[in-house]
Amino acid sequence: MTGKTPLEKLAVLVPHWIEHTRVHIEELSEWQAAAKSADPEATRHFAAAIDALRAAAEALDEVATRLPRHEHHEH
Repeated sequence: MTGKTPLEKLAVLVPHWIEHTRVHIEELSEWQAAAKSADPEATRHFAAAIDALRAAAEALDEVATRLPRHEHHEH
């Protein structure tokens, strides 16, 4: 990403971070379901973590709307 402005770099990075966060939400949801019968208290903590990650993804979505559009180029 050499030679790009900070906003151009963020236009590439933020969508990646959003997708990465959503993958973690899915994984935590699966682990939450697995832990539910063994440890109901852990389920509550998983739910809090999932909520926090959803809030982070929503905030990053908002950031993405304020960045220049990144165009993918074939190499």
